[in-house]
Amino acid sequence: MNFMDINAKIDKRYATVWVVDPGMNDIYFASNGDCDKRHRIRRTGKAEYYSLCGFNSATKRRNMHANSNLDAIRVLNQMPTPKTVDPTNLITSVRYILQNYTIITGYLEHRTLRRSKWKAYVSKQKGLREVCDRPLCNSIKYGSLVENERVSRPNKWTSLDPIDNVADHNRPIVIAYRNADFRASMSGTIFGPNKLIRKRLQELVKERNKQIPTYLCFMDEYYTSQVYPGSSSRTLRKASDYSGEAVHPVLWCASCITRWNRDYMSSMKIRNIFMYMAGHSNSRPSTFARSEGKT
Repeated sequence: MNFMDINAKIDKRYATVWVVDPGMNDIYFASNGDCDKRHRIRRTGKAEYYSLCGFNSATKRRNMHANSNLDAIRVLNQMPTPKTVDPTNLITSVRYILQNYTIITGYLEHRTLRRSKWKAYVSKQKGLREVCDRPLCNSIKYGSLVENERVSRPNKWTSLDPIDNVADHNRPIVIAYRNADFRASMSGTIFGPNKLIRKRLQELVKERNKQIPTYLCFMDEYYTSQVYPGSSSRTLRKASDYSGEAVHPVLWCASCITRWNRDYMSSMKIRNIFMYMAGHSNSRPSTFARSEGKT
């Protein structure tokens, strides 16, 4: 579904538009506004994701099982690898496995490890559901309903409380998901869980759309980390630490010296692009349009 179709099906004045931005340092960063108005910010970090999905608990259970079976661990560590093209080494590996078959299978098929695998699977499914429910206003972390929003200070900009409002649960939702196609390098690789989150989010959007209009669209991130919010100038630069090394998550504006979180700033720009494309026949603003020959 393109942006004009979404614009025809829902009224953007009453819908909640969330931008989900897969980050370099966080699993994703989500916001539902721009720099001109107060809005909500939601963030899911790596440590939080791994804790929700039970990876830390599963690692502790495996370590406890290994510490109580040191003899079996010693046999597994001394096992020659069967991943070889040398027939002699392959025969040696197979002979070793057959000679210690009882010890190896007794350790790997132990009830503790089987239960640990099942618990890890269940925890992972629950964690994925919780992470994907956050922009859909149905999560546990942000699910406490509040009637009144926090009063803003007249002399200082403050973000809204991230807690869901009562009206959010029956309000149409549009999720603009940044299509993060980074290069396979140390500075341009997204986390593996983002692929699972993206797939799970698509399933939940289809499920919610049966009752309440809910749509998911993918956005091109071209130039969203280089243009200053509220303008069309490419004045953003990477910040540096005291040793001169670039700090990737932090950007600063060369004209006003304002510092930004890269993922947060990018999410606001993506939301502006989405709102523009929804009202201009799917065409991107000229500042963020790719030139011919670039993909």
